[in-house]
Amino acid sequence: MIHSLIFTIALYYGGEAASPAAAADNAPCLRCHESLIGETIADTHLKENVGCASCHGPSLHHLRDETVMTKPDILFGRQQVDAQCRHCHEEHEDPARVARYLKRWSGKTRPNGRLINEDSICTDCHGNHNSAAKPRRPQGEDPAEAWTSLVDGDSLAPWTAEGGAWKLRGGRLVATAAAGETLRIERPAGLEGRRLRFTFQATGRQVASFYWRGSRTARIALAGGPLPPASLSIDDRPVVMSPLAGEIDLEGAGTISIAWAEHIEVFAGGEELYRIRRRRDGDDVKAIGFSIRAEADGAQIEISEVQHRPLE
Repeated sequence: MIHSLIFTIALYYGGEAASPAAAADNAPCLRCHESLIGETIADTHLKENVGCASCHGPSLHHLRDETVMTKPDILFGRQQVDAQCRHCHEEHEDPARVARYLKRWSGKTRPNGRLINEDSICTDCHGNHNSAAKPRRPQGEDPAEAWTSLVDGDSLAPWTAEGGAWKLRGGRLVATAAAGETLRIERPAGLEGRRLRFTFQATGRQVASFYWRGSRTARIALAGGPLPPASLSIDDRPVVMSPLAGEIDLEGAGTISIAWAEHIEVFAGGEELYRIRRRRDGDDVKAIGFSIRAEADGAQIEISEVQHRPLE
């Protein structure tokens, strides 16, 4: 359930990178990277208070992206692994033992699937940290290739920004607002018979929302405001959450998915929150957008993985 993942992340990171003094905790990562539960490198380092974030960075966007599209802050190519390890392990403690090990395994494949030769790196011999197993996806999520992005990697177009504070940064829509400032960004979007999803992170004091306009205007609260996050209103009238939905915590971060079929269906973390019967006029969607109203200087929102695909 989404509340357990986001709550764990919020407790550990508090919306920011973990304090160096905090105890290392791999739990948020292992919720999806199940193949690393009990893995030698991860477990051995954790006992020394060296967790995933120590090498891969806080990776908050990665943690909060339930679409499994955003990469960790730091990844290592094969040629970078040894240099990273040597930040702490400058040399082997027992060179003679290493020589015997290499003689025994040279030209052979280790149980972790790695061939040992003169070009071997640390993770060829140690652990199974580069497992080919893919992270677990939330139930019902589709592979990345099934989706089409609504954000061009080079410019904001065709998004229209109200105010000059919206930027495109690393494929994300980013806005930073001063106290009392309201910023919006919108684009045309024909979403009949389609599903839309996006991941967001909001920091600072603000009221943020996602909306779509057509024959009616609907708005989903993302952060702050008089209504709790994940609240949905249509033409300013609140919609009752589905009785099947669990406890939802979207304060500050999360992934939203919306489908326009016979009903309008709103999901968070694979859980259906709302199902609204569409009107006879079709409840067409002409535009989608995001808005932020800052209650203090420095409020920021980042929107990533704005994507859509046809419904099955």
